[in-house]
Amino acid sequence: MGWWPFSPLALSYQYIWFRAPPPSLSYSSAHPLPSSSPGSSHLTCHNIPGDGDGDLEVWHASPLPQSPSQTLALPSPYSSSHPSNNDHAPQPTRREGKGKNKQPAILFVHGGMGNAHVFLPTLSYLSKLGISCYAASLRGHGRSWQPGYLQMLATGKHVMAKDVLRVMKWVDEQEDGEGGLVLAGHSAGGGLVQYILANMGRGRRGKDGTAGAGEVEWEKKVIDKVRGAILMAPYPGVGSFKILLNWASFDPLLNLRMLLQFGHPNSPLSHPALTHNAFFSPSMPREEVEEFHLRICPYESLAWPLGMVRPFADPEAVARRVNPRRQRGGGEGSEGAAGKVLVMAGKGDRLMTPRIMYHLAERLRGNKEYESGDVGEDESPERTEKDVELVVVEGAHHFQNDVRKEDSMAVIADWYHKMAF
Repeated sequence: MGWWPFSPLALSYQYIWFRAPPPSLSYSSAHPLPSSSPGSSHLTCHNIPGDGDGDLEVWHASPLPQSPSQTLALPSPYSSSHPSNNDHAPQPTRREGKGKNKQPAILFVHGGMGNAHVFLPTLSYLSKLGISCYAASLRGHGRSWQPGYLQMLATGKHVMAKDVLRVMKWVDEQEDGEGGLVLAGHSAGGGLVQYILANMGRGRRGKDGTAGAGEVEWEKKVIDKVRGAILMAPYPGVGSFKILLNWASFDPLLNLRMLLQFGHPNSPLSHPALTHNAFFSPSMPREEVEEFHLRICPYESLAWPLGMVRPFADPEAVARRVNPRRQRGGGEGSEGAAGKVLVMAGKGDRLMTPRIMYHLAERLRGNKEYESGDVGEDESPERTEKDVELVVVEGAHHFQNDVRKEDSMAVIADWYHKMAF
């Protein structure tokens, strides 16, 4: 476990809950809401009606108006990680019209054990560039409503996707229906993005959900607003059994620990040392890992990630949904400097490795013959082709919260700036 003074088993019951913790021990009580940052962006928290028995937490970073002569100095990590890109660094995106944003907003969706708070630094960064962006906490996460233990355990990807659709509809209303939406997801949230784009609003479903004609039409109207997708170390729509093997390879006591903790879904991350080992670079400061660990939900769904072990989203259907001009059969999409889909991989990610992300990008491009072994460990697979861009950034699985988190933020801003929305 690196510098953490515990055995590899790291057995702890401190973070194992079978019901929601009392308010005195919850993250919400121990950590007040962050305030707005004067002169940069306006961060606000909203509770919106969900698709279940309570409200969903949604954060919005609304940029302050910028004068035409105002310039923005980008954080230094951008130029250090992209030394040749100074001429193409992200520039402020101007808002046009009276209160209406004609550029698409970005909605971020977290993965397992996460919540909207993992994206607050990213929201703050992007809003300084004039980008309206949102982050949601799905049911059972953050300050959203908390299902019971058994109910949460059985909550599948389709139910989680319905929460995302509710937030998408609300975001579209907040943006006055202007500009559309870029849908971004990390880890299992990236899997939800693929599932939504490939399966929902089309009159068909995965195995864990059905819908009537009216519901499909409502979904279609919301999803048709999506103009781009950002997949941040996502579960691949082609299946993720390899990811389970990767986790077991660097945590060989995973099964024993889970047995000793009564099969609790949080067992793989039941100690800060385990969270550090799975999610972050070795150089991540201990206090920041502990702070991150406090935000983990009391118990997680098992049906959500297990529902993504087998193929659950056709990659070509995902690519076509955000670029209708791309024809079935892998034809070229619209010309441009950036792809309609951005796939991001962490250089040090041991779960969704760069090889796995390269494989996903090739499948999104329509290359069904690709084998993940075709790229060596030291080869750089970054390129834009057929409206799909792949970028490898510094950091591990949670690169947006890792030591060099600004690198990933700058990549998103650069991609957004190059897009011909």
